[in-house]
Amino acid sequence: GTQGDSSCPGFSFGCSASHVRSEAQRAMGCGAGTARNNQVAVSVKQTQQLPGKLATEPKGSFDLKPSANEDEVKRDFARKYWANSNCMHLMGPDNTRPVALQAVTGPAKSAAGGDLSGPAISMSVENAAETLAPILPTKETEEVLAKILKSLSVSVEIDCTINLDLSPQMMQPLYVILASKSQVRVCTYAFVVSADPSRQKTDVKGDRPTEKRTPYSCRIVSPNLLEETLEEPSPFHYAGRQVQARTSHQVMESDLDALRNAVARDEWSDLLVASQG
Repeated sequence: GTQGDSSCPGFSFGCSASHVRSEAQRAMGCGAGTARNNQVAVSVKQTQQLPGKLATEPKGSFDLKPSANEDEVKRDFARKYWANSNCMHLMGPDNTRPVALQAVTGPAKSAAGGDLSGPAISMSVENAAETLAPILPTKETEEVLAKILKSLSVSVEIDCTINLDLSPQMMQPLYVILASKSQVRVCTYAFVVSADPSRQKTDVKGDRPTEKRTPYSCRIVSPNLLEETLEEPSPFHYAGRQVQARTSHQVMESDLDALRNAVARDEWSDLLVASQG
């Protein structure tokens, strides 16, 4: 993932969308953290007001259209893939827990700004297709993968924060590609940040970008990618809660029962209604 200052003091809702996205791509490192001790009590009794619209609507959905820029979407995916930061996972009917989707070795980056080369981007997408094909409930791997990549793009995270009146940054984003017999969805976990600078000073903890966190986590679940085209705004479900966790991996682990019910039993209501715990 990209390394940057995840506190992003210069972010504001007055920024242009392109500026916000470029800044966010630098700020949103895949911060899965080191998952040494995931079995922790993540959910806590709410003692602080959730930030933004989460204060009055801690769960719900909004219509969102992910970025249609195919090159940008693939490049965004390749950065996550080759970073080997343990931030992307797969979970199918036969998995009892998410399995990391990451490269074994990373390719050489081009000299221009450390950007990934065309072959490296293509290889990341091809490798993902090969890994995903056995767990997808369809033969249309390429078509579904294109929608998965859109749902993994930073544009979803930025649009989510804007919809929820949050600071346009998400800390330690963690992604789980979920596949059951009839549905494929992308589930994103991340720490969210108040748009109020004074709250940011007290809420944000952690020195390194991969350790930045707040007491508030948000889960975003994409539409069923076997049905939605994503060419028009589609419903993305969200659920926010106060947590006591150092990593998004710990928050994801606390949702394991809901994730297992979704992929093994095709029972998605827990993920589409409210956070577990």
